[in-house]
Amino acid sequence: MHNSTVQLVLFGCLSAGLGYALSSQPAEGYPAGAAVSLGSNPIVAASGIVAAETISILTAPSGHAVIVTDVVLSYRNGNCHSHIELNTSSGVRLGTFRLWQSNNSQHSSDPTSIQHSFQSGLPLPPGEALSITEDAGCNVAYTVSGYIAQP
Repeated sequence: MHNSTVQLVLFGCLSAGLGYALSSQPAEGYPAGAAVSLGSNPIVAASGIVAAETISILTAPSGHAVIVTDVVLSYRNGNCHSHIELNTSSGVRLGTFRLWQSNNSQHSSDPTSIQHSFQSGLPLPPGEALSITEDAGCNVAYTVSGYIAQP
């Protein structure tokens, strides 16, 4: 009888130890490296209206690129033909867009807006500014968004 009590106590201790060893621990995640974006809110965005001018709309932080993922352009100006460019401060053209609207009923289906999401994104190098240029005075409303990326 004494042996069975010792065996039961020993078996109970082993069971408790095994249960503790196999119990779930809180999961901890670690960044995967350079593919992970910077910070808790790495989103950047700029919006406004541009008309026959060049405006600097956002700047990539030193040491980090900005990846432009979305561009929305729109306007409402009869018979206006607008050419839009997105350029870096070092003069690299990242994007070119054309908007055209005519009061002529023959062209009633011509676009007055562009909404584009880039699958791979447009890279703005670290420390450089992104500018938007409009050439015809069409009062184009723009929204540009993306994220800050680690190098």
